[in-house]
Amino acid sequence: MQKAKCWGYERNCTAGQRHGLPTSGCLNDRFLQEFWNSVDFGYVQERREEFDKLLLCRPGAQQQSMLQCSKYTRYCKAQNLFIDFTGLRDPHNRDKFRENVFKQGQIGGDCVLDRQLLQAQGDHKSPLQSWYAELENFSSMKFARDKCDVTIEHPVIFMKMDWGGNMFHHFCDFFNLYVTLHVNGSYFDRNSQIVMWDTVKTPKIRVTLLQRGTPENEKIFRQIKNQKDLEKVFDDFPDLELKVVEYDWRKMSFKEQLSVTHNSDIFIGMHGAGLTHFLFLPPWAVAFELYNCDDKDCYYDLARLRGVKYVTWSDGGNPVNTPKPSEQGKHHKYGQNPKFWNWRFEPQRFKEILSEAREYVLNHATYKSLISKKLSKQ
Repeated sequence: MQKAKCWGYERNCTAGQRHGLPTSGCLNDRFLQEFWNSVDFGYVQERREEFDKLLLCRPGAQQQSMLQCSKYTRYCKAQNLFIDFTGLRDPHNRDKFRENVFKQGQIGGDCVLDRQLLQAQGDHKSPLQSWYAELENFSSMKFARDKCDVTIEHPVIFMKMDWGGNMFHHFCDFFNLYVTLHVNGSYFDRNSQIVMWDTVKTPKIRVTLLQRGTPENEKIFRQIKNQKDLEKVFDDFPDLELKVVEYDWRKMSFKEQLSVTHNSDIFIGMHGAGLTHFLFLPPWAVAFELYNCDDKDCYYDLARLRGVKYVTWSDGGNPVNTPKPSEQGKHHKYGQNPKFWNWRFEPQRFKEILSEAREYVLNHATYKSLISKKLSKQ
């Protein structure tokens, strides 16, 4: 009878029962064991053994809180915690992984803390290596649940995500999540909640992209032929909120158009009459004329008169980034005029210009003052 398979870190799991055990490719038993310890469930086994030795805050007879970690607080498990997040209210701090979030009394539990054991875990204190920066001020405290603003009863997993911009880094995030569940004996179901640990508290920056008609309307030129590609760029900016609009009086009243414009922090559009809306942008806004079609001063002057920042397309010193025309000569009368062509733009260069516009808004004194006042009321 075939023996049941096991992960390999269980007490009664033999080497022959391990899942995924390599049977070839290793030179000898020593390399086989090194592979097991480094990139297989032997790694989990070592971390679990560390867990057994690092009960940092143990519950007493009448206490229900607990904190337990692997060495250097790389993986942790806790229950019945008190967390005060008011330290996140600094809108000007752009550090994704701040190390000064919690002061004494802002994180802790009703348990018996071994502070000396906790302090001994600080050798790997850094944003993506451990949780020590967040736990070094962990305190033994009594707290009343009914005094908390929010009480969460279901399992919550805190994750420090390296970067969600490509598949490689996301694979690393999912791997860390999977290993964590094995290391600390947690489970995952539909009631579980994953919280991305990002200490930058930023209200959304509102971006309006003004499109000229619909793609299927062949009578309208200066359309962005790869608009969907440019919209995907916003996936790399979690604090940018994109709104794509068409200012057609038959679909949107002038009052509604003004409301959208005045509530835009970055306003993007191709050269055309719709950019007259630059006049109604807030003082900290960026007027982004995506492409001026060789009419350089028209909407630049309008933005200048309004007193807002103006940017337009440039190749950034690389001819590859030059806009690519299409439908040249299609217009029956003005086919040789670039204002009556359609255009494609390099998404990476668009991302660079968009990033500069974002930084301008974030660093504008009036914008920072307004956001600071808004956050202070929360």
